[in-house]
Amino acid sequence: MGTPVANEVSIRLNEMYNCDFADCLEHPEYLTKVLKDIFGKSYLNVVKLINEELYELAFDKPIASFLKIIAGKERVSPTDIYNYPPLKEVDNLNERNHSMLLYDNDEYGKLVKYRYIENGLKKGEHSICITHDDVDKTVDELASSGIDVDYYNRKKLLHVYQIENIMERPEGIIAGYNDLLKKITADSKPPYRFVGRTIPNVCTTEGIKAELEIEKLFHSNFEKYDCSFLCTYAVNDIEGSKRPFWLKELMANHHNLIYATDPANVNTFDPDLLNTFQDNLDSKK
Repeated sequence: MGTPVANEVSIRLNEMYNCDFADCLEHPEYLTKVLKDIFGKSYLNVVKLINEELYELAFDKPIASFLKIIAGKERVSPTDIYNYPPLKEVDNLNERNHSMLLYDNDEYGKLVKYRYIENGLKKGEHSICITHDDVDKTVDELASSGIDVDYYNRKKLLHVYQIENIMERPEGIIAGYNDLLKKITADSKPPYRFVGRTIPNVCTTEGIKAELEIEKLFHSNFEKYDCSFLCTYAVNDIEGSKRPFWLKELMANHHNLIYATDPANVNTFDPDLLNTFQDNLDSKK
């Protein structure tokens, strides 16, 4: 790589992963991501140059593994972001959608959540993450997923909010929800892109009922909002005694369902395929 190109790669590595070239020996996926972002399909020409530079060291196992991974000849992990089917489903969603993410593992859930946000940011949409956790934790996860957090913060497109539990609002959850929407969009412009969930604890009957009330309200009035929304649910977080019923109600109030699980057993489908989904759950018991 020439000096200007090497400098650009170095800057991207630092901005996206807070690392430099030396760190890429342990994390070759970082370099691969940056090269693909800069060069697109032509990134393999750069990989060829790297191979030529490191040819004499290729007998060393760490170097050999590094060269294989950046050349795409060895998968980095089972969650390789370029092959994971739910990410393709996210990429194919309509511009305006109210979708539901169901996942049985946090790792896979985060892959889908942050791809959804990244897609919106690349389109220039104000993208809003709502969380009940610490904001810094979510920001770190966004950065670890490959999103250039500092860049999108400077453009004022990325917003992360730690939200209150509106079930505790004395005026009721609907009034609390409407007030919440006003607060989290105050510094943004439509079209909005949201990811997250309003009620923190849906493992209780009271909690899941409150969440369903909000989902029904939002879905029935969706055309009034200039936005898209990915609502996130871990399977095991949903109240267990009537889980199939809650899932049916949730799916009936979304346009799409994306199911993120182990890549060997992944399915993406729309809400009409409840029976297929239930078979999937039963097979895991």
